[in-house]
Amino acid sequence: MAVKICITGPVGSIKAEALSRIIEMLQKDGLTVQGVLVSEVVENNKLVGGYSIFDISSKKRAVFAQSGIVSRVKLDKLGVDTRVLEEILIPSLQKARENADVIVIDEVGKLENLTKSVQKEIGETLRTEKPIIVTLHKKSRNRCCRRSGAWRA
Repeated sequence: MAVKICITGPVGSIKAEALSRIIEMLQKDGLTVQGVLVSEVVENNKLVGGYSIFDISSKKRAVFAQSGIVSRVKLDKLGVDTRVLEEILIPSLQKARENADVIVIDEVGKLENLTKSVQKEIGETLRTEKPIIVTLHKKSRNRCCRRSGAWRA
């Protein structure tokens, strides 16, 4: 059975920094790490209220949630452009399941319920027999780690 690790913690608990260092260490050891990272949108060193998604393999980055986006789908009261999210996340996770040595899904709890397609893709990825590292907020009611047999770190 593949190792599945969930990194949890409250906002500001350096989950992203820890994940970034883990990815660097794995890549330094010659492993192929693929998947997606989520980050807050920053302009001129200031948070501007939004989220972007980054495909580790292709290096594509796009803002998918922001106050200016009009959508019925919301993330932290921000409108979500589900098309942008799906265009990066779905192919990234599909490619990772085929080619990666280790798969990463950052902020799985925030992403999992935004669309049925995203939920399906994350579910399929969590069921893969490859090592997976995911992050989620400590208060997340997300059951993906338990469903997949992962443990929390």
